[in-house]
Amino acid sequence: MSFANSVDNIDQDELYIIKREDMEKVSKINTDSFKEDPYFNYQFFELSKEDKDHFIYEMEEGFMEQLIDFNECVSFDSSFKCVAMLLPPNVEWDSVKWSKFQKNQSEKLLNKGYKLTNDRIQKIEDFFGIYYEQYKAVETYYLLTLSTHIEHRKKGLASKLLNRLFKKFDKEHKRCYIECSNDANVQFYLKHGFEILSQHELPHIDGENIPDVPKITFMHRLPKSSTF
Repeated sequence: MSFANSVDNIDQDELYIIKREDMEKVSKINTDSFKEDPYFNYQFFELSKEDKDHFIYEMEEGFMEQLIDFNECVSFDSSFKCVAMLLPPNVEWDSVKWSKFQKNQSEKLLNKGYKLTNDRIQKIEDFFGIYYEQYKAVETYYLLTLSTHIEHRKKGLASKLLNRLFKKFDKEHKRCYIECSNDANVQFYLKHGFEILSQHELPHIDGENIPDVPKITFMHRLPKSSTF
């Protein structure tokens, strides 16, 4: 399997590499896909709907900024019906770039009076870092986002895209690592050969009262024929 800049490609073997000029459109698709996700609803619990949607978009854009230059963010074609955002193996998260993003987002939250949200985000960042290191995720293909355009769901596109990616992972004998925040996604990934590593409730701030704190399920898929 190879990646290429081709169009109308769902039934072909190549995948379209998402480029910088695509970031705005893809960030919008990812935002629409995840704005009702338990993780984001918890993270931005205090925010108005307008503010929440804005900060989720900025976070999706921040994720893309971390990944876009490694040519591992892909779709079937430039219509972006389904997209996958990946950090390749043995590539460190750019902490300098991410710190600048965090500082900018923190200033915006504090200026709007969202101190609890800001404090919670910092705790959540540390939380994910602990398990990323524990499960040696830097050695894997880190699947940060797999999303389907809301107008093209229930067509099996996510499964098709995953299966294309599995060919690459298996050929390179690499694990794939993911973090899930809702049961439906956990079941989806289990059906596609992922295994549960552990499950943990997201951290919370002392004194806050948020019902139904979501759990994160950490999962990975072993390459076929691997003895990892």
